[in-house]
Amino acid sequence: MHGPRGRRLLLEFAVASERLHDNGHHDDSFSAAVFWASYQLDPNKGTSVSLYGDANAEIANVTAAQVADRLAAVVLAEVTPALLRDALFMAVGSARYWQEPDGRDVLAATDQLRAALSRVAHHVAISQHTGWWTEPVTKHAQWAVGWHGAPAVSYT
Repeated sequence: MHGPRGRRLLLEFAVASERLHDNGHHDDSFSAAVFWASYQLDPNKGTSVSLYGDANAEIANVTAAQVADRLAAVVLAEVTPALLRDALFMAVGSARYWQEPDGRDVLAATDQLRAALSRVAHHVAISQHTGWWTEPVTKHAQWAVGWHGAPAVSYT
């Protein structure tokens, strides 16, 4: 909850939960609200983030408070290793350490979403699959994955 990658993991977990319970994307869904609010909040809206389609289509103006309200109605999925991995992949893959956060990170950092994401954080934290997250790092068993065919290196 305190860092952008953690908040993003929780946001992505909630989006995936909605997708698992209600596979249809519709205008009043949580994921649609996340999409529109993130677009509105993105600091690079119109440059690195663009909408394609009907130029006359109305752009929905969805607030962080509305996203939080929709999140309250999302049935959270059972925490599984695969769902956690996918949410982590989305959270880490979207990191932009060299520039300002994207719209989803800005949205997840709003007071309204932080409060709403606390329910998701509790749900994830009590899972049997996340208990190891609070254990000390095993420094003698770390690995670095090689890039472009370089061999992996063990730090044991």
